[in-house]
Amino acid sequence: LGCYGDASAMTPNLDALAKEGVRFDQAMAAVPVTLPSHATMFTGLYPPTHGVRYNGMFRLGETSVTIAELLRNAGFATGAVPASYPVNAKSGLAQGFDSYKDLFSEPGAQKLSVDTMRSAADVVRVGLETIHAAGQKPFFVWLHFYDPHHPYVPPFPFSSRFRDHPYDGEIAYVDAQLGELFAALKTDGLWDRTVVVVAGDHGEGLYEHGERMHSQLAYESTLRVPLLIKAPGGTAGAIVREPVTLADVAPTVLELAGLPVPSGLDGISLRETLRAGKAPL
Repeated sequence: LGCYGDASAMTPNLDALAKEGVRFDQAMAAVPVTLPSHATMFTGLYPPTHGVRYNGMFRLGETSVTIAELLRNAGFATGAVPASYPVNAKSGLAQGFDSYKDLFSEPGAQKLSVDTMRSAADVVRVGLETIHAAGQKPFFVWLHFYDPHHPYVPPFPFSSRFRDHPYDGEIAYVDAQLGELFAALKTDGLWDRTVVVVAGDHGEGLYEHGERMHSQLAYESTLRVPLLIKAPGGTAGAIVREPVTLADVAPTVLELAGLPVPSGLDGISLRETLRAGKAPL
């Protein structure tokens, strides 16, 4: 991403979000695997506590309490648009969501390959439909973008511009679709009163340390992730250098929504960090 120092990146919308919100320079995933990392973001707990260790062979149990459940109980409309098989409804992540627009739960899904995914454009389209369906209720909507993930096949013109670096082309494509989402929120008058959290669930090896993709090794290449948060009352353009964890996402969202943070979480709320623009002493 440009806001993290890559001058060759084509990420103007995420870069603009970083200037309007807070960028966390040392955000770390608990595990470089999709499902357990999302389970950590949704519960504020690390894998040894929530029990999800890998994709497919684990699911988030009903005893786990997600932020979607807590927000729905508080009167929020909750919706999710997951883009890939590892986070399908059977993974356990659907608990607490009024709607979970999972391709693998739709008619004819049995004919889909496990490699089938929603494109970023489709995620944004369905996501905006979900937001609009909330009406006057406050909403919590999770949009899952799977394009920057193997295989790297960005659509044109990103496939042409990033012919030699298709992974970067996938990121540029998602950034362009996020621009459509952000523009729609502004047009609808929602932008200034909406918390926006953008987080990577893990990185990609890209042959660093000999790892082609991810999930096998635990280096910064697959554990250090982008984390950008824009919240009403937050400090614009701040950069937090101190380490944070994706387990902090759940308590932060809850506190920004005015809800109490459950005890016993592995993560902590970053609300005061967002307000001050630096980690509290």
